[in-house]
Amino acid sequence: MNIALIIERFNPDVGGAEKSTAQMAWELSARGHAVTILTWWHPPGLILDGVKLEARSKKASLRWYRLLQFSRWVRKRLAERSFDASVSVTTAAAATVLQP
Repeated sequence: MNIALIIERFNPDVGGAEKSTAQMAWELSARGHAVTILTWWHPPGLILDGVKLEARSKKASLRWYRLLQFSRWVRKRLAERSFDASVSVTTAAAATVLQP
């Protein structure tokens, strides 16, 4: 399966939601799924084996207007790519499954 994981900011060394998202991505990838994390920002040079990272911005700051941009960007990315399923860890972006 081609699966998208959606999270506002992604730095698995810091937050609980980010660590949980990284663990989910690794497990899904280890089971043979193609996993893409769609995020507003991730630290430069961050690499997760077997997981593709797509960031909307190089700036970590996420104010309301950037959150709106992120939401629109995610919607566009989901429409452009043929993901079989999507999991959102944020209520700012719609997905097949919501895990707040």
